[in-house]
Amino acid sequence: MKALNLIVALLLLGVIAYSSKANATGLPRTSQLISESRLELRLANLKDAEKYWRFGNEHLLRDDYKAAIADYTKAIEINPKLAPAYDNRGVVRGELAQSFKYLFNLL
Repeated sequence: MKALNLIVALLLLGVIAYSSKANATGLPRTSQLISESRLELRLANLKDAEKYWRFGNEHLLRDDYKAAIADYTKAIEINPKLAPAYDNRGVVRGELAQSFKYLFNLL
C-alpha cells in the first residue's frame, strides 16, 4: 500500500512539474523559450519601425525627400500597422509631386 501511495505521489508531482511554467530543473521548456524569443524579436522590430519613422521625420525636416521615403518605407515593411509612416510617406510624395510640377512649369 505504501508503494502504491508513493507511486501516486510521484506521478502527481510529475504532472504538476510538467504543467508548470518551468520543468523540474527550474528552466523554461524549449517551446516557451521559442515563443518568448519571438515576442522579444517582434517587440524589437516594432521599436526599429519607430526608429525608421523618426529618421524619416528628420529627413523630411531637412527636405531630403528621397531618404525620408526610404525610411518610411522601411518602417512600413517592419510594421505594416504603423499608420503615421503611411501618412508621412504620402506627405513626402505630395511634396515631391509639387516640386516636379514646379520644375516643369519653369521649363
